[in-house]
Amino acid sequence: MSWFGIETRTSVPPIERGGWLDAMRIVVAILMILHHYELAGPSPTSDFIPFFERGYLLTDFFLIDSGYVLARVYGERVLAGGMSLSDFFKKRFLRVVPAHLIMQVTLISLVVLSGLLGVMPRNPQWFDWNELPAQFFLVQSYGVPGGRGWNAPSWSLSALLGCYLMFPLLLRGMARFNPFVMLGLGIAAFTACNLATWAILDYPVYQMPLKFGIFRALPLFMLGMALARFAQKV
Repeated sequence: MSWFGIETRTSVPPIERGGWLDAMRIVVAILMILHHYELAGPSPTSDFIPFFERGYLLTDFFLIDSGYVLARVYGERVLAGGMSLSDFFKKRFLRVVPAHLIMQVTLISLVVLSGLLGVMPRNPQWFDWNELPAQFFLVQSYGVPGGRGWNAPSWSLSALLGCYLMFPLLLRGMARFNPFVMLGLGIAAFTACNLATWAILDYPVYQMPLKFGIFRALPLFMLGMALARFAQKV
């Protein structure tokens, strides 16, 4: 079948985990860690690598790539009924939450033991106990107070859990459109969200406060899914 003289296909073999896209995600994750430590060293990282001044682009790419990879790996299986919503979310939950809890417990233990030994954090305001519960339970991206300091970048994991819940519904909606329309809608949705935050809040969507992280993550995740549908069909 074709649209606008461009050949399309009804199916394509799903990509496998552990390929070049996962390798890119690992590289981006490492760069994201460096970005979050930009001001912790003797000199800002951006003094040597100016890109880190726009380190938010790394997070944006990671969220887009997450939507793309999941749509390519699980898309056809979910649409065909080979994987239920509960099975999909359980699989994603077990991939994200145990590792998060191990990291969180390790960090808490480090802070507590260091305090008992008389070694206090250089920036104690980052370890406010009132901020910990929302972050520990990964609900900080849904307007729940807390989540600043500690392992603050885990807001993206919190937001992705919401994206995972919506994934099957979004996928079925996308399957109703031809790939050109779907790609256009994905780009339009992100553009509309960005324009809305500028108009209402006077800043771009990538500067959305962490407590509303789901509103930053979901448009990017959807864009990745739209790109995946386009790659599968065109």
